[in-house]
Amino acid sequence: MVRKNVRVIVILVLLVGFSLYGIREKTDYRDGFAPIEKKMMKSSAIKADSLNCTLVGGWFSGPCYSVFTVDTLAYIGDGGYMKILNVKNPSNPVLLGKVRTPSVVRDIYVQDTLAYVADYHGGLRIINVSDPSSPDEIGYYDTGYAYGVYVQDTLAYVADYHGGLRIINVSDPSSPDEIGYYNTRNARGVYVQDTLAYVADYEDGLRIINVSDPTSPDEIGYYGTGTCAYDVYVQDTLAYVAYGSYGLRIINVSDPTSPDKIGYYNTGGTALGIYVQDTLAYVADGGGGLRIINVSDPTSADEIGYYDTGDRAMGVYVQDTLAYVADRGDGLRIINVSDPSSPNEIGYYDTGDIARDVYVQDNLAYVADHYDGLYIIRYTGGAGVLETIDIEKSVYVINVFSGIRINYTLKERKSVKVEIYNILGQKVSSLVNTFQSSGKYSLRWNGKPGIYFVRITIGGKVYKEKVVLIK
Repeated sequence: MVRKNVRVIVILVLLVGFSLYGIREKTDYRDGFAPIEKKMMKSSAIKADSLNCTLVGGWFSGPCYSVFTVDTLAYIGDGGYMKILNVKNPSNPVLLGKVRTPSVVRDIYVQDTLAYVADYHGGLRIINVSDPSSPDEIGYYDTGYAYGVYVQDTLAYVADYHGGLRIINVSDPSSPDEIGYYNTRNARGVYVQDTLAYVADYEDGLRIINVSDPTSPDEIGYYGTGTCAYDVYVQDTLAYVAYGSYGLRIINVSDPTSPDKIGYYNTGGTALGIYVQDTLAYVADGGGGLRIINVSDPTSADEIGYYDTGDRAMGVYVQDTLAYVADRGDGLRIINVSDPSSPNEIGYYDTGDIARDVYVQDNLAYVADHYDGLYIIRYTGGAGVLETIDIEKSVYVINVFSGIRINYTLKERKSVKVEIYNILGQKVSSLVNTFQSSGKYSLRWNGKPGIYFVRITIGGKVYKEKVVLIK
């Protein structure tokens, strides 16, 4: 749930462990997982316990394990269906098309006009989505137990549970063919970077597979602790692993032939999900709630804050200074982490079933809620940050007749977002949304004459500047 199109599951996060906690699998996967489709309901139709949150829409049918978004389209797993929703108006998602799969959709990856579906017992399904109103399956490969899928160029990498890592040639999507495999024991999720595949292998930990020759993949390194690897987040040469009851493990993968644990923190609960932003790791720690770990020195990771979410924190996504936590039976919890040493809850929405994971885009939280399907929730409270100026000692905006010039300086590598909003609060441009190294940066934006607000987010700090564009 990811480098490529925007997806609901963080690109670098391998979503695993979804077979736990209340999934009711049945012998007949086609009929047993046929979804009971409820009507799409607007926020006024659902009365739920909430604070500073509004349900703007959703697709209330499941089980929903995976959501992948591209622009205004959401591709969701809905039991034995892959469905395509138009979410341009999130208060009224419109079903454009759907395809029946033989089993239950566990993961989705969309590239260009094709959707690749990990369909558990149904293996890998390839669906033509060039016309979203009429999606059509054009090929499949029976891998065995497809849990996760990642596509790079003409190869689909399938985490196939007991079948390990399967590498499928999809250059001809109507006739996919397996060209290689590596037999890990419990592959639940996979992420590929360059010529390496990182496999979250449940009880066997993190496996690193050399796929430079995809016909002969070979394990060149692994790290295991004897417990379950639920989630992995890879950043630069470090892999942050949510290791269940063993907490957070930080693995140096600069030499993938010899991955080495250089740091850890025993969180106290059951680490199920992880999100890393700058020098902080946010851990969804099961019954331990949200744990905030300082990883500026990965050899000496240390907890600087935590919040007891109430039930079992299963997934986490951080945007600016807000942490969105999928908290199982307690739904979506929104935690202010502007001061990570003292996080506090500033919003929540009690979804109807089991909140398993969450992704945030354009101030909307997409929550995979198992049998209740997809919830789209808007946080309506404050930003949870103190506005300051002189960020990194040098950030300023200049009005010039030819446009707006934005300058800033970074002391160290950080995540940076630069956005332009009009006076109505509508985002009109996104200039930067990536990690940047230390140095000086200058941007220029040309727009129509008027009043605008420049919003600059560096790391966990947000800065705003009102400007008037004159021509």
